[in-house]
This record gives sequence, structure tokens and C-alpha cells, in this order.
Amino acid sequence: MGSKSSNIGETSLDHDWTSIDKDKDIVVQELEISIIAKLNGDSPMSRTSCIFRVPQVLRRQNRKAYQPDVIAIGPLHDRSSKQFQHMENVKSWYLHRILNSGRNISLKMLIQAILKVEKRARDSYAEPLDHINQNDFVEMMIMDGCFLVQLFRKAYYNIHDRNDPIYSMKHNSEYASAITDESDHELGISHDLVFNLNCQFQYLCHDLLLLENQLPWFVIKCLYSILVVDKYPDKFSLKSLVLSVFSSLPVLRHPQIYRSQCEMDQREILHILDLIRTSLIYEFKDYDDDQFSSCLPDKQLMPCATTLAQAGVQFSNMDYSIMNITFRDKVFIIPQIAIGESTESLFRNLIAFEQCYPGHSHMVTSYVVFMDQLIASSKDMDFLSEKRIIANWRGSDDSFQFFNKLHEGTSLEKFHYHGICTKVNEYYAKDKWLNTIMREFSTVEKLKRDYLSNPWKVISVIAASILLSLTVVQTVYTIKQYYYVD
Repeated sequence: MGSKSSNIGETSLDHDWTSIDKDKDIVVQELEISIIAKLNGDSPMSRTSCIFRVPQVLRRQNRKAYQPDVIAIGPLHDRSSKQFQHMENVKSWYLHRILNSGRNISLKMLIQAILKVEKRARDSYAEPLDHINQNDFVEMMIMDGCFLVQLFRKAYYNIHDRNDPIYSMKHNSEYASAITDESDHELGISHDLVFNLNCQFQYLCHDLLLLENQLPWFVIKCLYSILVVDKYPDKFSLKSLVLSVFSSLPVLRHPQIYRSQCEMDQREILHILDLIRTSLIYEFKDYDDDQFSSCLPDKQLMPCATTLAQAGVQFSNMDYSIMNITFRDKVFIIPQIAIGESTESLFRNLIAFEQCYPGHSHMVTSYVVFMDQLIASSKDMDFLSEKRIIANWRGSDDSFQFFNKLHEGTSLEKFHYHGICTKVNEYYAKDKWLNTIMREFSTVEKLKRDYLSNPWKVISVIAASILLSLTVVQTVYTIKQYYYVD
């Protein structure tokens, strides 16, 4: 009996383990199927991605600098939001005027053109857009792209007066005529609230220079070729039009906007923000050397502006692109930069673009770090403002921290101003002992000027010195009496 009971118990136990093993096998198979279904053989980000969401490490420094206020361009912001509805209506109005302009432009023509580049356009965004079907995506590209082309044409016509001789020098007459030939009849500027409401166009400029609010450049160019170039072939480029419009912003008001256009036309542009970056850097001289490849942005790389000025360095500005900084024969030439309401947002988005896009070096980030090195206090900011190197329109007490805050949370793989910092440091170290002597000499000269310039001042100084000496002697004598009294 005992033996039978033991056998029955062992059989039951074996059955239980077998059942558990089978259950485990089922769980393993289910998990295997589930995980395989979630695997993706393709990279989640295309190699051609150039439009990104701003990383949280940068966004948390100033969230408003990356958020659109009045218009959503592209798929990364919810265009159904109430704050964007007015401009959505403007987009529809712009497209309606295009299709009814009598210029043989049909909606079918625009749809067919964008369908050809739809896949490439989707791949330009770093995050998947599977939630947007083909029809909605193509419609978005057409609405946004046509709006941008017409906006820039209208802005060009509205900003520039063709009778202005300065304007005539900057622009070819055929170019100007082609851009604005239909004038108000087609463009409808007199009825457009974008150009008749104070600051509305400035708000749009802010939003159109945000990294998350970009449209692929080839999409805009494709639509531009249909809307404009087919009527005026080879008269002007889209790059020239966009740069000319954005040159109305103080921070982008530099002559490189109109120079070397042929050279710049050879460069591939990714989107509007990339065009602005290219206009800032394409004449930039790299002062780096082969021995230096990285930099800690918080490291002190050279003395601040006021310290350098005390050491004999002279500061001047020139009408160059802001990044073309030179140091030669103890003279710093630093082009003027305007610090206004839109400057911070622009630089933050340019830096975010450089941090996210592997195809671009950190040139703008290097510029910000360099300027931060020069400005250590409000005295440095005031000094550079006096030298007309900085046009500070913010006027706040902490404005000297402007550049320092811009590069918080960034990495800097290559500091493009290392060579110029090396030259400055060599000059500063070489002449440091001489500068010390000169400062002491200046102190003596100041003493002679303020206190020894006439006999009565000399007598006063001598009398004061004697009186001070007698006071010290009396004090010492009193202390000795107190401690050594019997």
C-alpha cells in the first residue's frame, strides 16, 4: 500500500511539472510572437532627417523659445489648436487667390507635384508620421508651402520700395519686377491682415525660424517653381527672396545677405532655418587648428573684454557677418550683433539644429560660447555696447548673461574660435608683466594728478601723513601702557 501511494504521488508530481513546463512554453511562445511583432527592421530615423523636435535638455532652458505663437508649419504642432486657426484661414485664402489668379495653375498640378516628393518629405522629419495618411500629408505640404511662397512674395513687395535708390542698388531691376509684377492685384496686400496689423509679420518671422516649424526646402522650391519661376524663368532664386525678407530683422541685417549668391546657390539647403544658418556662416573663417577638437563650454578660454582692454587690446566693429571675428596686431574686430526680442529664439533654434543634425558642425554654438567668454559681467556688456559691437535692446540688468544662458545644456565637439583664443592668450601672457607695470604707472600718474598737482595739495598730503603717523604712535603707546602697567 505504502509503495503504491508513493508511486501515485510521484506520478501526480510529474504531471504537475509537465503541466507547468507546457504553460511556460505557451508563455514563451506568446512573448516571442509579441516581441517580434514590435521589432522594426528599419531605423526609426531616416538618414535624410533634418527637422527635429527639440531635446528636453535644451527645451527646459526656455520652452517658449521653441514654441510657435501664431502659425503651425509642418506636422509637429497641432494646427487644429485655437491659437493657429486665424493663420489656417489665411493659408486657405492664399491658396484660393493662387488658384483664381488666372495664371493656369490648377490644384491637380500642385497635388501631382507634391505626390512625387511625398516619401522624401516624410523622411525629412526625424519622428515617424504614420499617424498622418497620404491625403492629409499632401494637403498639408500644399497649404503650408503655397502660403510660404506667397507670404515671402508679399513681404518682399511690402518691405521694399522700388523707387528707393538703395533698394535699386541691392536688387536687379528684372528681379524686382518679376517678384512684384502683379503687385496688389494678385498678391492682395491691401486686404491682408498679415501686413496691416502691427507686428503680425514679426510674429510670423519668429514662428518660421523655429526648428519644429519647418517645411523641407525642396517642397517649397517645388511649389515656387510652379507659382513663380514658370512665369519668370531664371530671373531670381528662392534663396534670394527669403533672405531678402528676413533681412528686415535686426539680427539678420548684415550685408552677406546680398553677397556671393552664386557661391551660396551651390549649397544644399534643408529648410528655412538652415538657409539662415548658411547665410551666417558661409563666409566664416575657421580659426581652429588641428590640435584642438573639443571644448567644455563652461571652461574659461580667454580673459573677458574689459580685462583685455586694460591689457591694451583695442575693440572695433566692421560691417561683416556676425561670425567673422578677427584678432590681429592687438585689435579685435567683432561685427555688431543686435540683441532684441527675437534674437534669443533664433539662436536657441540654430543651436538646437546643430545639436540634432549630424551633418553640421557647431559653428553657431562656437560663436555663442566665444561671446560668452568676452562677457563676464555687466561692465563687459556696457563696454561692448559703447564700442557698438552689441546693440542691446533688452536693457535688463542680467543681459550680460544672454550668451551664457544660450549654450546651457549643449555639447561642443569642435570649438571653431580656438585659434583666435590662442592668439589672444599669447598676447595677454606675453605683455602681462608690461601691462602690470603700466597699470602701476597709471596709478602713480593718477596720484600725482589728483593729489600732487600744486604746492598746497602737496602740503595737505604731507600734513595728513604726519597726522596719521602721530595717531598710530599714540595708539600703540596707549595699548602698551594698558598691557604692561605694574
